[in-house]
Amino acid sequence: MIMLSAKENPASVFTSACIYEMARFVWRATKMRVYISGPITGIKDFEERFLKAESEIREKYGNDGIEVINPCKVNYLMPVNTSWQQYMDVTLQCLRGCDLIYMLHGWQNSKGAQIEKLYAEGSGMRVIYEP
Repeated sequence: MIMLSAKENPASVFTSACIYEMARFVWRATKMRVYISGPITGIKDFEERFLKAESEIREKYGNDGIEVINPCKVNYLMPVNTSWQQYMDVTLQCLRGCDLIYMLHGWQNSKGAQIEKLYAEGSGMRVIYEP
């Protein structure tokens, strides 16, 4: 359900929602999207772990029919003073359009990864775990 503020034009919101859903449908029809989830806060080598997972996923599924969403790359686009909650808001938007979530070792010790996993399960996404 879309909630409107007093200033929003209902037709504009409806059009935006329709465009978003159409884009999501077209994207899903062409590529499977995999979101990588795991601990970041307090982990010194998190970037290497996420890049390694991204490479392994591409190797396993191939590059042609898959798009890997690596939240570490999103992190570089955020302003330095971005709060944890703001970062989670952005990463959950990235996760929203995915088909599958890939859980890295240690996800159980990460509040963010736990939230991402719950969101994915609630959305009916397939969950796979790092071997």
